[in-house]
Amino acid sequence: MSQKLEKNSNFLKSLYENLASGLITEDYYRKIKSENKDNVSSLIEQIDRLRNKKREIENRVSKYHDLSEAVSGLNSDLNLTANLIDLLIEKILVSHDKSFEVHFCFADEIKEMEGMPQCINMQLPNISGCS
Repeated sequence: MSQKLEKNSNFLKSLYENLASGLITEDYYRKIKSENKDNVSSLIEQIDRLRNKKREIENRVSKYHDLSEAVSGLNSDLNLTANLIDLLIEKILVSHDKSFEVHFCFADEIKEMEGMPQCINMQLPNISGCS
């Protein structure tokens, strides 16, 4: 896409040169310039969306890595630490009737992985007071 953007920019420069040298009319120049500006704007938007998506993916990979590091020690040490809870739990909602709802950070990813046979199911320790 960056190459397309550069190509369109170079085309607009050569288009102006053609106008200046009298090879094309001003009406034709304005028409083609307008069409290419739309293409350039579209390419810039696509590049921005891709950069944002890349940033989101990098953040997600970083979170997965942090979770992996934290979970790797669970086989020998079944105590939950504050750091591990921060990595696993997005929020806990408590109602007036003292019931609660836990929102996990990786709930969607875990649901996707449940159907994958190559994944190892890990049983988390029972936390007193939680069922």
